Amino acid sequence: MAASYKRNQPPPSYIADAPELLPGLDLYMEAFRELSTTRPHIGMNGAPGPIPWNRINEWGREFGFDGEARDYLVAMIRALDDEYLEWMGKDSGKPGTVQPADGTPRA
Repeated sequence: MAASYKRNQPPPSYIADAPELLPGLDLYMEAFRELSTTRPHIGMNGAPGPIPWNRINEWGREFGFDGEARDYLVAMIRALDDEYLEWMGKDSGKPGTVQPADGTPRA
């Protein structure tokens, strides 16, 4: 964005049109960014798979989420992950959400 200002141009649309997060929700975005590094890549083309539940659970435990707070964390990360996988599928021309290799439905 600084480069846009230096060139006296408007910022890119993905920055200018980005939604503002309500206070406290940035925690879930940070968790999603961290947890995205743990996602498996599936198949010959290395398509991104869903973030494993056990990684979300471990992250939640490490940062003091328990009971309903951990359930909410899982729901938030799953919602962000579903959107990310759909976006990656559209971006690559491949089908969206990749299900776990063992065929179990996502929680």
